[in-house]
Amino acid sequence: MKYALIAKDPDFVICEYATPQADPELISQVKDVVKKSQLTLERKKAKNGDTICVKNDIIIIACVASSDTKEEKAMTFLEELKDSFAAFYKVSLDKIHQQKNLKPNILDGPFRKNFEKLFSKFDTGIKMGMLNKAKAKTHQLKSEVQKTIVKQIMVNNETSKFVDTSYLLNEEAKTFEKKSAELETVTRNRNWWCCSCSCISTFVIGGGAVLGLIIVLTLII
Repeated sequence: MKYALIAKDPDFVICEYATPQADPELISQVKDVVKKSQLTLERKKAKNGDTICVKNDIIIIACVASSDTKEEKAMTFLEELKDSFAAFYKVSLDKIHQQKNLKPNILDGPFRKNFEKLFSKFDTGIKMGMLNKAKAKTHQLKSEVQKTIVKQIMVNNETSKFVDTSYLLNEEAKTFEKKSAELETVTRNRNWWCCSCSCISTFVIGGGAVLGLIIVLTLII
């Protein structure tokens, strides 16, 4: 929102509030619309494309909404502004026309905080520079996320390859262990006939038995 006013009648503004965005020509244009306003609700386009909304309900309330603000939002702003003013006024709004001691813009100061609060609530002004920075930041974050995802995929692929390789090495190790056990058994059996203690004892005992048998046979004959 850029500007708002509350008037007792088309020629008697009780209070008004303008932001730095509202130039004098725009304010003058709004007041002209208020003076000519005959409808309960009226919407018109300002020269710069902004929307002028007027609500004529006991008192006249008008506002200027930025061109990118939906008209429904501007009308909601007027409703809340009227409710806020009614609560502040503390007297039935119907009686405001009976007051003879009111002066133009007499409530500017007392009602300023209410204006500021509502303007802040309905503020939609986003500078293009800030918007462009936000878009650039979004693109940067998107690019960083994409890079992170690519790196993670590469890491996952390498991890997958490592797992596959580890599995193959483990299987090869099991096969090697099995073959080694078989070879050890064969070697042990072969060594028994070569130079193991068991082999020597067998030949000594067997040779002695044969020799003794030969001697016995010789003596008998």
